[in-house]
Amino acid sequence: MTLDYDGTLLRGLDGRIDGLVVAGLGAGHVPERLVTTLETLATTVPVVLASRTGAGSTLHYTYGFPGSERDLLARRPYRFLLKA
Repeated sequence: MTLDYDGTLLRGLDGRIDGLVVAGLGAGHVPERLVTTLETLATTVPVVLASRTGAGSTLHYTYGFPGSERDLLARRPYRFLLKA
């Protein structure tokens, strides 16, 4: 996941995968433009968000912007999981 990633590959995964692990930005965030795509995928397969920092956990209740950990966790019953 990068700030300029447009989600092209993610949109092509629907119906082709059993689960998805996303190496989110910093402490596990995703760009707002990818939230809907990830939300769609999470209705059919587990989507696990992880930090791409190489060490440390994802945040849980720090930021509230679209694509933040708090925003993604609030999108229940979708199966966004935060890997600690």
